[in-house]
Amino acid sequence: MTKKAIKTNKRKPKTSHSVNKTNKRQPKISKPQKVKPNRPSKNDSDNLDSQVNISNNSKSENKILWEISKMQKGQFLSETCYYKVESFNKNEANIVDHKIYKITVTLNILDGMISATHFNQEVPMSMTALAEVLEQCKDDVFTCCFHKKATVETVKDIINNTNYSDLKHTNKVNSLVNDLLSGNLCTMTCHLVDVENNLGRSTVIDLNAPYGKQFRQIDHRSIEWIILKNVKYYLKNKSEKSGEMIENKKDVSLWDNSKLEIGNWFSSTTYYEILGWNKDEVFLKDSNGEDFEISQKILESSTYNSSLYETEEKVTLTEIGKIFKDAKSKVFTVCYNIKVDVKEVKDLLSKVTKEEFQNSKDFAKTILTGSEKITVGRLYESEAKLGRSLVLSLPNNHFASVDHRTIKWLIIKNVKYVVK
Repeated sequence: MTKKAIKTNKRKPKTSHSVNKTNKRQPKISKPQKVKPNRPSKNDSDNLDSQVNISNNSKSENKILWEISKMQKGQFLSETCYYKVESFNKNEANIVDHKIYKITVTLNILDGMISATHFNQEVPMSMTALAEVLEQCKDDVFTCCFHKKATVETVKDIINNTNYSDLKHTNKVNSLVNDLLSGNLCTMTCHLVDVENNLGRSTVIDLNAPYGKQFRQIDHRSIEWIILKNVKYYLKNKSEKSGEMIENKKDVSLWDNSKLEIGNWFSSTTYYEILGWNKDEVFLKDSNGEDFEISQKILESSTYNSSLYETEEKVTLTEIGKIFKDAKSKVFTVCYNIKVDVKEVKDLLSKVTKEEFQNSKDFAKTILTGSEKITVGRLYESEAKLGRSLVLSLPNNHFASVDHRTIKWLIIKNVKYVVK
């Protein structure tokens, strides 16, 4: 994308944050060209419009996520960004996002983002529990320490650095065997792409790797620790009891900014509603009720649309359940049947005709099926073992429980999935 394609808005930006049931302190920020900084003070506005450095080498900018010509008022969008700290002082930080946009922000904006490296608690976990923590990372940035798969080269290096006489000592042999099979220890800052529980591994994006070479795989059995949302979860020893994931508390800092360092990574997700547009820009309202103007070129390559789709796919009920469970922070539209309750059955009985009532088989199906409902929202929590998920609807931020077995169709990431 060229500089010409990105139209900078001159008015002072407002603040915003994404909706989070357990943590309302989540300011979100993106490129100043988008006029989308979040939760700064009044004095921060001018600061956020300064020191902009746009790189034309960002290949990811060319990917169109949805067709801008098909947008309509009332559609919802979602965007997740990842930021790396390049320098900072006591008041502000220079950060660059994963698409090579550079800006300067005050530290209070950074305070509300999720940190990949900071933590103020440590929780022992079993190997299985650590794998579950990884699955809960969704689109949030995190740091993971794990053992790479052993290769011929790594084993050869260990052998070359081992004295043959060590093979006569039991303790040294035990240590050598462990080193030969475990692989090198690796620490990676990343975000989740896909979880393959049946294969015991996950695919992630290594944020510090060069563009085009960022995909990595983590073997769940090799994880030593994970830092997620200000907590470090580590592989427990035999004498420790496995803990549980810690839920963020309201009005509690997401990380300690006194420990900020160059190279730290942060993530932020924001949701918008389309209010209108002109030939260059789109007028939006975020989930906190704040208004923004964003370039159409930026919008179609950095956000997902809840309602539009380019292709349609027929899938099984099992497949759509997995797709829905893996929605992470992406906005979507889902059609499903709601659970039948006493009030609904009474309503059906009050409206049923004599002919419908006497056709008992069809009427029984109507009673047990439940009415069809379409919800636009985002995934809040998935309970895969129970086959259901908790959805936060937009724009009202009401919670809805979706039974995966009742899903009719799902629109997400420019695809409509329809149950066969």
